[in-house]
Amino acid sequence: ASLVALKAYDKAAVATARMTHTIQEERNTHGKLVASAAAGSGDPGCAFIARMVYAFQTRTHLFLATEWCPGGELYFHLQVARRLSEARARLCVAEVALALDALHRRGVVYRDVEPE
Repeated sequence: ASLVALKAYDKAAVATARMTHTIQEERNTHGKLVASAAAGSGDPGCAFIARMVYAFQTRTHLFLATEWCPGGELYFHLQVARRLSEARARLCVAEVALALDALHRRGVVYRDVEPE
């Protein structure tokens, strides 16, 4: 059995915050990335984008499951270290740039780049 990261959304809260479209777009974007990697295009995807494994819903919640990334979020590392070395910062920036490039090549514009 593989570990996954599971995002859970309360449907009532989603409807109240008018986030339904945003969550649908997140699911569709992940689906587009998986489809493009699987379509025999020779596109292996991007190692710096967690792949969606599945999505499902219950009567009260929406769930998106992505592959588990054991390194954690950049935000956590910034909180612990308070400051990154230049070499580590360069690595992080390069990984984010490669992920954004992979998204842009697939027609996806990501506007909310944050360490979380």
